[in-house]
Amino acid sequence: MKNAVLAVIFFSGMAASAAAPENGKIWYDTAGHPVNAHGGGVLAHEGRYYLYGEHKVYGRAGNKAHVGVHMYSSDDLSTWKDEGGGALINQNPHQLDLWQWLCGMPTKVRAFCHEGKWHDVEIEDDVTIYAEYENGATGVFVTSTGDFPGSNRLEITMDKAKLVCEKGEKITLFELEEGLTENIRTCENGFAS
Repeated sequence: MKNAVLAVIFFSGMAASAAAPENGKIWYDTAGHPVNAHGGGVLAHEGRYYLYGEHKVYGRAGNKAHVGVHMYSSDDLSTWKDEGGGALINQNPHQLDLWQWLCGMPTKVRAFCHEGKWHDVEIEDDVTIYAEYENGATGVFVTSTGDFPGSNRLEITMDKAKLVCEKGEKITLFELEEGLTENIRTCENGFAS
C-alpha cells in the first residue's frame, strides 16, 4: 500500500450500515453482521477505505480481545465488506505467539505481505517475516493460504542442537557432539560433516 494516506479515527462499538454511520449505534457489514473492529482506524488507499480494529468476542466472554485484528473495506465509508483478518490473524496467531514465547521479542523485523496473491481478497494471504534478535540470531516465519496441501513446521537451530516440530505431532531433537561455532572456528576445510 505504497503512498497510502493514514487517517486515524477511533471508534468504539464498531459496525457499519448502508446509511451513514452514527456514534453509539451498531453498524453492520454488507452481510448483515455487526462490524467487529474496535479501537481501530481507517486507511485510505487508491479511492478505497480500509477499516481495521481489534476483534472481540461476544457473550459470556465479555469485552475481551479474541484473535487479533479484523478488516473491512468500503468505497463510500457507509457500506463495509468483511475482509476478515488475513493469513496472520486468521490462520497463524498461535504460531506467532509460540514463536515469540520460545524466542523472545526480536529487535528488528522486516515483513513482506502480499494482498490477494492467491485469493480474491484485499488482505494478506502470503507473508514472509524476517526477524533479528539482540544476540545475533535470526528467524524466518512464512505463511500462505496458497500452500496446498500445506505444512506446519517449526525449526529452531541452536549451537549444539536443532529442534524440529512437524504438524504439531512429533518433536525431534538433533544433538551435536561439538557446537557449530566451535566446529566452524576450528575446521580446516571450511565445512565439515
